[in-house]
Formats: sequence, C-alpha cells, structure tokens
Amino acid sequence: MLALEWRELEWRELEWLCGVAFEHMGFRVAVTPPGDDDGVDVFARSEAPGLRGLVVVQAKKWRHSRPVGKAEVRELLGTVVQHRATKGVLVTTGRYERGALQTAEHDPRLELLGPEQVLHLLNEHCGSDWFTRVDRLITGAKMDRPARRAVKALPARR
Repeated sequence: MLALEWRELEWRELEWLCGVAFEHMGFRVAVTPPGDDDGVDVFARSEAPGLRGLVVVQAKKWRHSRPVGKAEVRELLGTVVQHRATKGVLVTTGRYERGALQTAEHDPRLELLGPEQVLHLLNEHCGSDWFTRVDRLITGAKMDRPARRAVKALPARR
C-alpha cells in the first residue's frame, strides 16, 4: 500500500486497523466506540511472559500539514497514567513536531509511530498483502468482538 493510499483511510478505519495490527501481534484488543473515548482508541492487553501489560493506542488521522505536537503527547501520557497502562502508542498518518518526538524520547512508556512504522508493523504481522484485504481485516475484527467493549472486558488473566 502506498503512503498516499494509507492516508486515504477514514479515521475510524485507522482505529480499527490499529486494533487489527495489535491483535496480529498477539494482544487481546478492544476498539473503543466513537465519541468520548477518554483518549483511547484501542486497548491492547498482552499476557505473554515478559510482555504483560496494557497498551493504550491513540490514532490521529491528520494531514502532513498538521503535525502532532507536544500537547497530544502529554495527553497520551496522562491517558497512560489514568488507565495504569504500561505503554501508550500514538499513531499518525501525518508527522510529528520535533518537540513531540523529544517529549516522547524522555519517557519509555511512550511510543510514537508514523506512517512508515505502522506500515512496517502491518506488513510484518498481517502479511505484505494486508492492504488488499484491509476491508476484510476490519470487518472480521468487528465481527469477532463488539465495538463497544471497554477495557473492563480485557481483565488481566490470573
């Protein structure tokens, strides 16, 4: 998939595609409903030894001309704290301001992914032909679990 086509996704498709990517990486995933999502588009929980924890994902379908700034990174950090997550991942179809990148560099709980990194993850975990199946991947994820599942539906396994 070309970067241009990647940027053509609707904002909701981007959120679901982030969920699909984390699911293919072995996480249990809940995509939040549209609206007031408390700063989280996807909750992803891993129970793998050494990787246990909750990841909160915020997806920004922004144009390249509107970079993600420090304010959004600080908001993500607040969301990580609020949900007692082990990591917060910010995904954008655009780019990051230098200040946003510097802010995230100082906290290992934060990870910023631009289009190139997300495309790499999708190719690696969903197959290099994922873009030919994007509609099926998203539809399949929606059918596997209701969109209205909250993080409470992803309790840590004991």
